[in-house]
Amino acid sequence: MSEPKIHSGFGMKTVAQGVAVDYALSGYTVTRLADGTEGSQYAWRWFITYHYLDDDGIESESWAGKKDDAGRSAVNTVHFTKKWPKVGRHLVQCAAKNRATNEFVSDGTGYAKFEQQVATLDAILERQMTEARRQKLPNPHAELVMLWKWASILHDLGKQHADRMSAADKAQNAKRIAELERNAEKLKAFLAQFNENAIYPFHAVYLAKESMEEMPLRVFLTQPRNKTDRVVIVDWTNLDEPKLHGSYEGKFPAWKGRTASEVATEALKAAAKDWESDNRYWPGGIRYSIDQVLGNGARIAAEGTIRTGDTSWTEDLEGVLKKIAMGAAVIALVLTGVGSVYAGAMIVTSMVAGTTASVLSIHHRHSKGQGDFIDDAIDVLDVVANVLGVGYRAGKAAQRALAAGASETVAWKAGRTLRLKISDKVLDAMFIGEVWADGFAGLLLGVKYTKRYFDIMNMTGPPERRAEALLQLFAEAAAQGVLHGVNNKVASNIERGDWNRLLERTDTHDTLVDPPGFRGHTDDGKKQVTVVNKQQRQPPGGARKPNGPPKWPHFDDKVFIQPYKITDREIELRTKNGFYFVAQIDHNGYVTVDIHTRRHGPNGDEQSPQLGTGRENFDRMFEHFAHYGHEVKGWHGIMMRDNYEAIAKAKRKNPEMQDDDALWESITGKKFWMPWARKNRRNIIVEDAKDRNSWFTFSVRFEQPAASQ
Repeated sequence: MSEPKIHSGFGMKTVAQGVAVDYALSGYTVTRLADGTEGSQYAWRWFITYHYLDDDGIESESWAGKKDDAGRSAVNTVHFTKKWPKVGRHLVQCAAKNRATNEFVSDGTGYAKFEQQVATLDAILERQMTEARRQKLPNPHAELVMLWKWASILHDLGKQHADRMSAADKAQNAKRIAELERNAEKLKAFLAQFNENAIYPFHAVYLAKESMEEMPLRVFLTQPRNKTDRVVIVDWTNLDEPKLHGSYEGKFPAWKGRTASEVATEALKAAAKDWESDNRYWPGGIRYSIDQVLGNGARIAAEGTIRTGDTSWTEDLEGVLKKIAMGAAVIALVLTGVGSVYAGAMIVTSMVAGTTASVLSIHHRHSKGQGDFIDDAIDVLDVVANVLGVGYRAGKAAQRALAAGASETVAWKAGRTLRLKISDKVLDAMFIGEVWADGFAGLLLGVKYTKRYFDIMNMTGPPERRAEALLQLFAEAAAQGVLHGVNNKVASNIERGDWNRLLERTDTHDTLVDPPGFRGHTDDGKKQVTVVNKQQRQPPGGARKPNGPPKWPHFDDKVFIQPYKITDREIELRTKNGFYFVAQIDHNGYVTVDIHTRRHGPNGDEQSPQLGTGRENFDRMFEHFAHYGHEVKGWHGIMMRDNYEAIAKAKRKNPEMQDDDALWESITGKKFWMPWARKNRRNIIVEDAKDRNSWFTFSVRFEQPAASQ
């Protein structure tokens, strides 16, 4: 007889008190019985020993009943079900009697055991929450941007490789873009119910009691739009499933001498009760934990467990869990490229995205301890767009070349291979990026990954396959320590390198005029690579250089949040009360701006007291870039919020209006960059304009009239 074993339907997993667990015996000897049927020469008997070896002061007790909790005999069977009533470590046993002698088998071939840990639902959820607290929190507005960016990448890749795609691939890509746009529109409409300036994500985990499967949920705390007497818990786990999203309100109680924090916390607890009574999750439990300082300075710190128990689902539990997981599918895909918990490769610790594409610099944030999971993901999408030669913050040179008839071009080209010493390791890496007369920016990819890189760049088929493959390549290379971001102005962890080789002419860049020299110094073990021009460069034609830079608001940690950034090419100012002005100018002279200096409040329009008006910020920005010798040659980006509403309104009035014409109706266009272009005698050439149903992508070029060139 072989050695028998007991298997649990949950494996070695701890199960919750009251959960029914199925056990099965395997490895026993099968023989031909006297009546000719196939069976075992042994009769098996199931036993339970509670609190097996537990040092908890509870004396072990045994169970040897005739029937299991499924109503089946516990004798002469190899299947057994136990619905655990007690918490602790218990022993499931199965012993064999010889059918011929009716005696228990004394050796190990007639005995099997299985240790089962049983805990309360609350205890398992708390352990689950402990794990969840180590993870970063998704922000719905950031994910909305990511959806738009991913859709834009796939749209532009589809145009870039249209001649290499089959009709089926084109149809699949169009379907995927439509799906992303639909999801973005749905998320945008859902978020419109709430105060966009007060979004506080917090941790929540779900445990499906029937299967003991654990899932993170996506939730945040906010207030309903135009309602200030309550808070609302918003569950946006899956907007495609009515039972997996919703909002749950809790009104502020009477003050009665309590602090704002105490009142806000009471409102949260009331919302949690509403969540418990109205949620539609499969039977189990949800654990939540929040510790946030609100915009008014009140702190909400609370945690708790709520029960779930909707049995009216048409799908089985497996289908429910898939729907929960699908809600985070897009962000999970993108964060694979970041190297998050999904991929286990922390690209953010080594990659510098201080490029023409990045909204924020990954390295800059992390070097100052300000790493943000979602910001990193957004930056990685910009890097992907650069490498693939698409996108609206960079790569415009590539788009113009395509428009002019080029068969293919990318913003970042693979170039020279360098041998570098990184800490105590020598790395042979290929440089992928751009080199200009005054610097460079890009990635260093270990040579062992270069074949995969070129295979990805030459892939045919659906565009999403290329983008996903590049994200996966990033994650794997970062995990191996052979993916590093570099530029001439941001410190990197590369200690030594023959940077001058990057400035030699390649087949993708013009001959460099007045090539810079380089000097470096070691600071806390990190290399500072700084550009030093041989002579002072003159500002480009048409760019005015005033006596001094404009005066921006000084940093005050009571007013502004980090990163507070004012460099020659980037401006990033964000206040703690939700206003911001962010602008960049790339090395092609194209500007991107994201601005929010005015909002509608309960008392009418509210202007940022720290940043001032939009006009003031745009005027300072134009003067700032001119001061540092950067000529504004174009404008590109994504129109959202008020800008898009203005465009959409114009198109509703005139359904025949083309996207190129609708672009002129944008608020920032009418008020700021169009007047600037007229004032500076520039013609405006529309390079790209596309209404994507819930946002608008565009690119315009500013040209001097022929007579003045």
